[in-house]
Amino acid sequence: QAGVRPGSAAADRIVALHREQIDQWYESSLSKQLILAQMYVSDDRFAAHYQGLAPYLLELVRDAAQRGGVDVDNPSWV
Repeated sequence: QAGVRPGSAAADRIVALHREQIDQWYESSLSKQLILAQMYVSDDRFAAHYQGLAPYLLELVRDAAQRGGVDVDNPSWV
């Protein structure tokens, strides 16, 4: 979080690294990644795993998804 702003190159790298982790299990998209990041915030089990960083990750993923053309208010599992 230290100085990494949504939309920056560093933020995009964090989002890309997160997506690479997801892609180890199944093919993802920005829309799927956004849905997962939302779940990390809303589900206490995931929130605990991310040690308080889930809201920040969601902010970065949401920004990247919006710039990528995803309807961030209604993402779909595509």
